[in-house]
Amino acid sequence: DVLPADDRRELRQRSQTYTRRRSINLTNLRKERTDPDKKPRIYDVENWNATISYSDRQYYDFNTEFDNQTQFRLGLGYNFSLKPNNIKPFAKSKFLRKSDYFSLLKDFNFNLIPKSISFRSDILRTYNEQQFANNIELLDFEQPVLFTKVFNWNRVYDVQYDLTQAMRFTYSATNLSYVNEPVGRIDREDREYFNAYRDTVVQSILKFGDNVDFRQTVTGNYKVPIDKIPILDWLSVDFRYTGNYNWQRAPFSQDTLGNVIQNSRNISINGQANMLTLYNKLKFFKDVNQKFQRQNRGGGGRRQGGRSAGRQDKEEEEEEEEKEKDPNAPNLLDYAAKMVMSLKNVSLIYSQNEGTLLPGYNRTSNIAGMDPGFNAPGIGFVLGHQFENFNRQAALKGWMFENEYINTQYLETY
Repeated sequence: DVLPADDRRELRQRSQTYTRRRSINLTNLRKERTDPDKKPRIYDVENWNATISYSDRQYYDFNTEFDNQTQFRLGLGYNFSLKPNNIKPFAKSKFLRKSDYFSLLKDFNFNLIPKSISFRSDILRTYNEQQFANNIELLDFEQPVLFTKVFNWNRVYDVQYDLTQAMRFTYSATNLSYVNEPVGRIDREDREYFNAYRDTVVQSILKFGDNVDFRQTVTGNYKVPIDKIPILDWLSVDFRYTGNYNWQRAPFSQDTLGNVIQNSRNISINGQANMLTLYNKLKFFKDVNQKFQRQNRGGGGRRQGGRSAGRQDKEEEEEEEEKEKDPNAPNLLDYAAKMVMSLKNVSLIYSQNEGTLLPGYNRTSNIAGMDPGFNAPGIGFVLGHQFENFNRQAALKGWMFENEYINTQYLETY
């Protein structure tokens, strides 16, 4: 007998492995600048770019009734870079030009706007339905359908601001959030369910999702203008501060365990001394250098060609006699000074690392890692500042859960 079409289709599906993939990608969509001479503006549409992609997969085999997945990605980016107009209010002062000791004031400068501003928003939506096949003929039942739903929203921020030519700041942050969805299969044919599903997702997006991980880094670099003082221009000192902060949400099924916050900071000082510049400021060392320079210029390379060996020896003897009579020829003390001046540079590096980890934190993360009321855990903490016994301060202010099952330890590192 000829099997019915449905039975033939089912038999064919059970006897083969089938995979179908489809995708479409639109990457880095943006408008190019048509006028290179036009000054960039913060509101220019050329500062924006977008990426859109869609893909789906259909799969089945002997053991799998179906395994279907769809994925959608939307990325939106913004980047504005500008060469700031450095303001020097005292640069044209004739009085300050009279002495190099006024350079510190004459070269004073500042910028009013950041050097660059950028952020990136990426939404990733993945939906998967899977059902295993029932290959046991004696048991007539369907395996349950398994659903996997992922709706992530990742946002990245970056700001670079050169307050002065010697003082520079950088701020970067990354925020990962989940967009809430109702449980179960997405059934578009059930209009009541689908409308409720859509309203839930829209409301979650309008709230920027539920934050689950926030990280930020603040960096400050300062070149101490000690080299602006003529007597100290052989010295240079660089100061660097890096502060890190991280907020991690508790598992959704165990909110009472509390969130985890931690911060760290690194303070480093790099000092250098250019000894050659220092030596040239001291008359004795400067005279020694000039002696050796004259000696190098005056020696060798002048007597060439077809001269007799006797005449050449005679000239060398005359030259040695001239050196002995030359009062500017290097002496033993000069050679000792030259050995001292073999030290060209001196470097000094200081670095300090500290950190704090606090479990059981009961506040959410909002702007810059602070809670919605902008009270906890404090501006200093999110910038990396270290507080003694911060856990006690947080407990007294009501920032922690009271749960005896929290087994993560409070840590202070140095």
